[in-house]
Amino acid sequence: MANFTVIADYVNKFEVTTNGLNTAKLTDYITRYEESYLVDLFGVEFYDVWKPDIDGGTPTALNLFLFDAFNYQDGVILKSRGVKDMLLGFIYFEFLKDMKTQQTISGGVKIKGENSIKAGYTNVQQRYNESIDTYDAIRDYCIIKPSEYPTFLGIPKSFMIF
Repeated sequence: MANFTVIADYVNKFEVTTNGLNTAKLTDYITRYEESYLVDLFGVEFYDVWKPDIDGGTPTALNLFLFDAFNYQDGVILKSRGVKDMLLGFIYFEFLKDMKTQQTISGGVKIKGENSIKAGYTNVQQRYNESIDTYDAIRDYCIIKPSEYPTFLGIPKSFMIF
């Protein structure tokens, strides 16, 4: 099964500078984290049905609704930027938080720029929290519609506090 995000998607808001050294790393992060976040979002049983349906080319309207961006209101307002945008934010976060140090034969070392000032992780954390907003919107929609998503067993995730 294919991944929803590819290296070329990590531009603009989710920009990751890629070169010969970290392109393979980013590809590994995509492979490692996409399924993990989606299993957490949907639960194992629902994910095992949802993913092949989306990958199959003609997904059901119910599954496609969860994949695409949506706004929904019925007592509460749910706003989703879509699964792909959510995954971009999560993988962007995972990748950049781990790039703070570089592994050498002597162990992990901090990268030091001679002509730069540490910016911190604020943007990285914001991207994660924006992805949590979409994650929660999709999860809450599935909870509100149990007859449409009877095998849904997703777990909650928390915002990152910074």
